[in-house]
Amino acid sequence: MKSLLFAAAALLAALPTAAVMAAPDPALQGLVQCDRACLQGTVDQVLGAMIAHDASKLPLAPGVRYTENGQALALNDGFWNTASGRGKYSHYFLDPRTDQAGFMGVVKENGDDVIVAMRIALQGRNISEIETIMGRSGLGTAGPSGSKTLEAMGKPDDIWFKDIPASERATREDVIRVSNMYFSNLQNNDGKGDYSFFADDCYRLENGTQTTSGPHSAPPRAPPAAGAPAPAPARRPGPDMFSLGCAQGFKTGYFRIVTRIRDRRFPLVDEEKGVAFAFAFFDHAGNVHDFPLSDGTISPGGIKAPFTWEIAEAFRIEHGKIKTVEAVLNNAPYGMKAGWEGK
Repeated sequence: MKSLLFAAAALLAALPTAAVMAAPDPALQGLVQCDRACLQGTVDQVLGAMIAHDASKLPLAPGVRYTENGQALALNDGFWNTASGRGKYSHYFLDPRTDQAGFMGVVKENGDDVIVAMRIALQGRNISEIETIMGRSGLGTAGPSGSKTLEAMGKPDDIWFKDIPASERATREDVIRVSNMYFSNLQNNDGKGDYSFFADDCYRLENGTQTTSGPHSAPPRAPPAAGAPAPAPARRPGPDMFSLGCAQGFKTGYFRIVTRIRDRRFPLVDEEKGVAFAFAFFDHAGNVHDFPLSDGTISPGGIKAPFTWEIAEAFRIEHGKIKTVEAVLNNAPYGMKAGWEGK
């Protein structure tokens, strides 16, 4: 058995590095050591330790690594100092085949709500990797009311929990392939691609805000103080993405402002749910201004300076199409790396 594993490792080492890092080959993972309940419980353990500001009681593997918004930190540093409680909204992504789990949910930070994306990896039952992205209001996020929307929802939509019948399940490779089509067609988007990989009723949440048409609208704004004028409604240039479905939004060509989507990783796949959990960086070079949309009209303005979104994104795939998307993103320095290349 050892010789087979060494041979497999040698073969993998000889292959060129792929542009898209897929989940590890399940054939090399051996028997499942931590099932779905175990993985979800371990995520809860990590969140509990963060809130308690104490990683010492966690089952940690030697050399455990922790990153926060792409920065390598020691355990008990960063968010471990400021986390103060759990919110209502918790979304788990479980992959017993690779001993990994993902999470998106609301966690309190000194009384404020933060939308947290997290990935953990295990060696046996010990935690070897913790990767986090924090979606804080006001830091290049999709909207300031996202955490309120998630807390009002209370839990993820039921569509995420629906098991895919075994006879209808796509392979892990196909779940990743379809999910990656989202990134490939968003990058330098011109509205002229084939967007049939979207389900007709696909919708998207980014940092808790629905950024397509769909079932969730933002909570109403608080009324202005007595005697104060009502604030003007926010309106960004270009088409109204919030009134369009996933495919219709891509067809406008508005996402040309995203000039590169790089370092795409798909570390885990929840096979029972048809879900891929991915990480990527959305680069905005700042050189796309007053550009034509697919209908020939000019979208005024554009991105004025280079910046990057560090993003964790989950895709639910049904019958080979993207049904729904959920993302947590953080505004990052242009060209930043995650520190998990190859993972």
